[in-house]
Amino acid sequence: MLRVSLAFSGKAIVDLDMQEIEDKSAKSIKRWLAGPTGLSRFRQRLFLEDHSEVTDDDLPLAPQNIRLVALDFCPADVTQDEELMSASSEGDVTKVERILQQPRNPNLADANGMTPMHCAAENGCVGCMHLLLEAGAEADPADSHGNAPLHSAALQGYLEVVRLLLENGANKDRTGRDNVTSLHLAALNGHVHVVRCLVEAGAQKDTAAVDNFTPLQLACRNGHVEVARYLLEAGAAKGNITREGWTPAHLAAIKGHVEVLQLLVEAGAEVDTPATSDDWTPLHCAAMYGRVDVIRFLIQAGADPEATGAVDCSVPINLALIRGHSEAVRILLAPLGNKTTIAGFFPMHVAAVQGSLGILQTLVAAGAEIDKPCCEDGWTALHVAANNGQVEAVRFLLQAGAEPDLTTKSDGLTALNLADLKGYAEVAQVLIENGARRNKARRCQ
Repeated sequence: MLRVSLAFSGKAIVDLDMQEIEDKSAKSIKRWLAGPTGLSRFRQRLFLEDHSEVTDDDLPLAPQNIRLVALDFCPADVTQDEELMSASSEGDVTKVERILQQPRNPNLADANGMTPMHCAAENGCVGCMHLLLEAGAEADPADSHGNAPLHSAALQGYLEVVRLLLENGANKDRTGRDNVTSLHLAALNGHVHVVRCLVEAGAQKDTAAVDNFTPLQLACRNGHVEVARYLLEAGAAKGNITREGWTPAHLAAIKGHVEVLQLLVEAGAEVDTPATSDDWTPLHCAAMYGRVDVIRFLIQAGADPEATGAVDCSVPINLALIRGHSEAVRILLAPLGNKTTIAGFFPMHVAAVQGSLGILQTLVAAGAEIDKPCCEDGWTALHVAANNGQVEAVRFLLQAGAEPDLTTKSDGLTALNLADLKGYAEVAQVLIENGARRNKARRCQ
């Protein structure tokens, strides 16, 4: 039997059956005493009856009487505190043990609210975390931004660290900077094992962070298929929208993540859901950013190529035209044929405004009618290109067979007239070289 008493009062704390101590070492006895005394082993000092100190490295203790001295933490010291932070970051278990033995408060924070636990967690230093927790470190401290060690571990994908923190009471749903949870951060970086661990621990799956992003939306935006699949299987909402009105399908389309879109469609997501801010569908988003594979998939999945946005009434092909995405235009042309846009312009006219030579070539190769007039004004693509000073577009259209002397229906102007009125001398010269005459005009039919 080992009797432990307070050194100064002599009051007995416990009569300890040595059979309860696994290896009967001083370190093991201190760990056991942490329960009844509330003192971590780092704050305990044990002395024999002859006043000699029993250190952790001593041989196993035989049954006898020992005295316990309880130590307060050393006063805060910037150098020592920084040393503990550094050692925790580097995973230097020996150094962390030495500093904690002073004993040093494991919960002291720097000017940004960072504690040694933050440092160890963000670097995956599990051994140091065990020591810090044993010394009384909080498992869930928040820095000045509200971020806890669990946030850092989840962001980096340190599964063992995440498990350790959860086992020690870390709040799985704590929100940090920008209202993000640990699940947001794990989903953001595609750490599916951490995502699974957090969800199985009961983490909220649809918490909205800054701009209303949910973990599923972050996974879809960043193309993390396995994370998205797991969250959908776990019941995450597939129709939640961001502040700008984007669904997970919109976000995947913007970034060109076809596999994510396939997953969402298989899970029942609508391919033509309009964004609340401008009524863009995922196909609009894919067209805007030239995501060719996404465009192909969405059209095959039944997306409407004639869906119009609320702000500018644009159909998807308009957005591809404006951005100069030739291949996207070619794919979108197939289901549209030679139809006008909602504003009355043919794709040829939109490309002519932009001077998009590659797209004009694509359209002509696809069979677009070069001299087709649009709107009530009867402008052709050549009129539009000349009126906007697009020299190379004018040259290409003429070489492709555009009639140089057709006039608009509203005011009887030719492409040359428009170039003259705008002062586009180079455009006028190209027109004249290709047969345009200032005194000869033929009205569009």
